[in-house]
Amino acid sequence: MLEILEQIRKAEEKNEQQMQVLRTEMQQLTKKKEDEIHVIEERKRQELTQLLSEKKQIKEATLQTKQKQLDEEIQQVQQTLAEQYAEHQEHAIDLIIERVKEYVRH
Repeated sequence: MLEILEQIRKAEEKNEQQMQVLRTEMQQLTKKKEDEIHVIEERKRQELTQLLSEKKQIKEATLQTKQKQLDEEIQQVQQTLAEQYAEHQEHAIDLIIERVKEYVRH
């Protein structure tokens, strides 16, 4: 009977040792997976930062291109208006001179 109890005790000790080994392995595996997750999260965070930076650069380049186009359009419109003003100014002066001459004759 003592022999059976001793075998049971040894079996329980062996089971406890195996359980402790399994707990240690589980803790190590959990730590390893947490570290892997942390590395993946950090990499994804860096990728997101890079993508946002690229998006900002593209947006700024697009805005600069649009601004340049608008500046060119403004310059063209101003030039056209100046030319039209000069052209019509001479005609308006001529009309005023004609009217003044007509008033002077009457």
